[in-house]
Amino acid sequence: MSGRVWGGQGPFPGVYGLSAQDLTPELAAQLGIDEGDGVVATDVRPGSPGAEAGLQSSDVIIELDRDEVKDTGELQAKLDGDEERILMLIRRGDSTLYVPMKRAG
Repeated sequence: MSGRVWGGQGPFPGVYGLSAQDLTPELAAQLGIDEGDGVVATDVRPGSPGAEAGLQSSDVIIELDRDEVKDTGELQAKLDGDEERILMLIRRGDSTLYVPMKRAG
């Protein structure tokens, strides 16, 4: 499994405060969701932009700014931009919702 950390010690120190990994068939089964493309938020640091936006561990990130996210590499490339705000489409249980997030700093 591939994993990246955004915040604290990853390539985006303090910017988003979330850890993520690729959605695998095994992880999809553990979460009780259909297999597919996406990235799973594995940890959201309290007080971070991700937490303030309402992102939760086990949320599946499907899109970022209306562009599909298939894996952590794509997520990292999209978060590497200098946009002040981003819009994530996430799957949480049986629901799909948009989560707006503002870059820290």
